[in-house]
Amino acid sequence: MAATATASASTSAIGSSYPSTSSSSSTAPKTFRYPPIHAFPPFYTLQHNPVSRAQQLSQWRALILDYCRSHRIFSLSPLPSASDASGSSPHKTLFANASIQRSLSPESIRAVLADLVEHKGAAWEDQLTTAKKSAAAGQGNNAKAFIYWKTPAQWGDAIYEWVMATGQNKSIMTLFELNQGELVESQDFYELPMPILKLALKHLSSQGKAQIFAGSEAEDGEGVKFV
Repeated sequence: MAATATASASTSAIGSSYPSTSSSSSTAPKTFRYPPIHAFPPFYTLQHNPVSRAQQLSQWRALILDYCRSHRIFSLSPLPSASDASGSSPHKTLFANASIQRSLSPESIRAVLADLVEHKGAAWEDQLTTAKKSAAAGQGNNAKAFIYWKTPAQWGDAIYEWVMATGQNKSIMTLFELNQGELVESQDFYELPMPILKLALKHLSSQGKAQIFAGSEAEDGEGVKFV
């Protein structure tokens, strides 16, 4: 009976929605507060029951988007990269909680990211950078997902708002200037991954707000004219 009660309690907590009051993790930046579910051990094991799993994945989607928005993280992968060696790496903070000695496995992280992609909250890198959309996109633990804490359309709107506010309309800018130039250093879209930037500009082009010019060879040779 005790085991049954424990299992029931675990499923109930996993299946519940985010509480309105959140608690802070000891490893979290002071500006980001994790929800209580982040300190709940079963959260790090994907549930087999379809209903519980769907609710659990919904909680992971919300947490990932909030975390990446707060930390200005544009992509995540099932396995940490060489640049993720610091203690603030998402694999040591977002996908793990040292205080309870729990973490998502690479396979579970890939499943969580795949669910985020399915719900239009992310896109696999190879979906955006290859000419043909492969059914195998996102397979393997080395896959990278671009996180849409702002959608490409929202990024496009933010870029155009900045263009109009700074008088850059009617001017031509290279994608490099728009991505890494001094003028945009204080903007949220600074260092936005190029595949997302191109989608954002395509959104503006479809609205008649931008004209995209192909570069000769180098990617940063491409340009855009805002109208």
